[in-house]
Amino acid sequence: MLVSYVKARAEGLNFTAKVGILSRVERYIVLLPLLLFNQPFLAVAIIAVLGNFTALQRIACVRTQGHERMRKAREAKEYIH
Repeated sequence: MLVSYVKARAEGLNFTAKVGILSRVERYIVLLPLLLFNQPFLAVAIIAVLGNFTALQRIACVRTQGHERMRKAREAKEYIH
């Protein structure tokens, strides 16, 4: 899933990406009841939509952290000169 990839990639670059509306636990909370009520298509559709939204939230969070890191590096460089 894209959600897990975004988190793993962010953590590999020393960023945090623990934000988002649909983490692993929430995916199970959506999936289990809908499977019990024999609604697998609805479960997959909800997880697909909210999963992509979560991935976008994490990308935006990491982007913000990256900009902050670049700003701090730029400021540190200015103090050296």
